[in-house]
Parts: sequence; structure tokens; C-alpha cells
Amino acid sequence: METNMYFSPDDVIAKECKHVAYATDESGENDLVLIKEVIHTKDGRLIPRIQLRENVKRPVYVTQEPYRNHKEKKEFELKSRCQELMTTDALMAKTLQMGLGARFPDPKKRLRQVCTSPFVYLADLPVTSWIKQKYMQKYKDCTTPNRICVYDVETREEDKSRDPWIMSFVLDDEIHMFCTKDYVARIGKNWDNRLIAKAQELLSKIEFREKNKKTGETEVKIKNVIADYKIFTYECLDSAQCIVRMFEEIHPRLPDLLVAWNHEFDITRMMEALERGCVEPEDVFCHPDVPKQYRKVWFKKDMASKKTESKSLTKAPSQQWHVLYCMASFCCSAHCVCMKVSDPAIN
Repeated sequence: METNMYFSPDDVIAKECKHVAYATDESGENDLVLIKEVIHTKDGRLIPRIQLRENVKRPVYVTQEPYRNHKEKKEFELKSRCQELMTTDALMAKTLQMGLGARFPDPKKRLRQVCTSPFVYLADLPVTSWIKQKYMQKYKDCTTPNRICVYDVETREEDKSRDPWIMSFVLDDEIHMFCTKDYVARIGKNWDNRLIAKAQELLSKIEFREKNKKTGETEVKIKNVIADYKIFTYECLDSAQCIVRMFEEIHPRLPDLLVAWNHEFDITRMMEALERGCVEPEDVFCHPDVPKQYRKVWFKKDMASKKTESKSLTKAPSQQWHVLYCMASFCCSAHCVCMKVSDPAIN
């Protein structure tokens, strides 16, 4: 559903903060926050947008010298006994050292070390949480359902390469399918129409089991789950270009969450394909408006097992928490179980 994205300041009744991402440049002296907002307007529109803020300063506190008469950290301290220091997160360690009396702060000293001082307060709150707190304080009870982008990656199993050659995403009322050139050749002429026709055939008669509220008996109902969707198809040179093209369509739509059936498998295969195609992941997963020096991507895989005192236990996939950190409008984390449609055989 298309939404009128234009508004004036007078149209705004609230701003909702969905997500805040953070990154520093290579020097570690500068930082950037990406804020994913949803603008609430007087006429009922919900308009997503991102805001980029460089070197955002927030307050931290250091106990004033006359009151530094304790060796252990206090649970709280009176604000009147503290000095307020405005700093970016990137320069917080240096700022706190100077607040504690160091004329020449040690640039190698990490924030965690500085925070062992019993006279430091609020330094454990990252700027991302501080920003979200400010939104919540100003616009109370302002929450809307998340817009979820469900993506899927199908890999080539014939030669055991596991190279992604067809992928798709579903967002709002749209389905986008991306195929490599050799996958298109496998389907043949009119591949796009045949792919759409097969998807419509497979998804127009889905069985759902529901309990009848009156009789209590389980009934099988047939539903067309694809009826209200617009379908788009794309042919790309190879798997790396499929991934690039897919995120070129995802980023402008500004989803809140990016989820998949098997998050760890799909992200890993995409990372491998981008490396083979000599494409930097930072330029794919990060929003294109983010300056080059702040584009960071880090895929943190959860352990497949956990150790107890007596033995090692294997985690079920649903218990593994994988996280993709990137400067984008969406959060991309955990194992998310969603409906999956396998690679259809096109006849």
C-alpha cells in the first residue's frame, strides 16, 4: 500500500523510535547514529524515515572532588554533587579521564577501565539507549506494529556449491523474486511469467487448520494467501548481484525487522557469495545514505551448544541467537521461524 510520504512540521503529532544503530569511523574519534523513526501525522499516516546524526553528545556525570570520600561505587549519587560532562560515546573515555582530573588522558585506556572509578555515573548507558529513552519520554505510549521484511535464499545443491541462485523477500503487499542468469536459463522462455504463475498456483490453495468456536472441532479451510500481493521479478548476472539488487529494493522501503527461516544459513551463504563476487558487505547491508566511513557489518553467530558443569548440550536452532549488526533501518537478529516456500519446480 503506497503512503503519501510528504508532511510539514505542523502535520506531526508524534515521532516513534523503532531502532538506533551506532558506528565509529576508523580513527575511533568520530561516531554516527542512525535513527529509524516512524512519523505519526494528524491524518493518521505512519511515515518511516531514517535520521543520521554525527557526533551526538549526551551527558555523563563525575562526582565533584569534595565528595570523593568513598572507595566503592554507590548505588546512586545526588546530581548536585556531580559535574555534568557532555560527550560523544567515541570520546567518552577521554572525557571522563579529564573529568576525574587527568590533564593528559591516556588514549589507550578503554571505557571499561575508566568506569571502574567509583565516581563515574551514566557511562554504562550507550547513546543508542539514551536516544530511545528521549523519544519515549517525549512521545509516551507511541508504539505501532513492526513492518517485517521476510526474506529467503535458495542455494544450488546440484554441484554442492551452495551458491545462492534464487532469493526473495516479502514486505507489506509486495513479493520480490531475484534469480541468477543460469537459474533463468534453467526455467527457459517467459521465465518471469512462469515463475509468477507457479507461485500463484502453490500459494492460492493453502490449507489452514482452525478450531470451530461453536463445535470445538478442527476444520480445514483453504485460503489464497497471495491474492492481494504484487509480484516483481529480477534477472541478475550472478548470486552476488542478486544480493546487491535485493537490498537495493529493501533499503528504500525502510522495514523495521529483517527475518528469515534459517537466518544463520542464509546470511552465511550471502556473505560467501559477496566475497566471491568481490563485493563489500558494508555496501550491501548498510543503508546507502550512511557515509562510507561509518558502514560497518558484523555477523555474530551464536554457539550451537552450551556447556553445563557436567556436560555439553546441543541447542535447537530456535534457541540460537544470531545477530547481524549493520547500519540500516532494520534490526536483523535471532532465528526467526516464518512460513517458507521451497524452490518451485518450473515445468
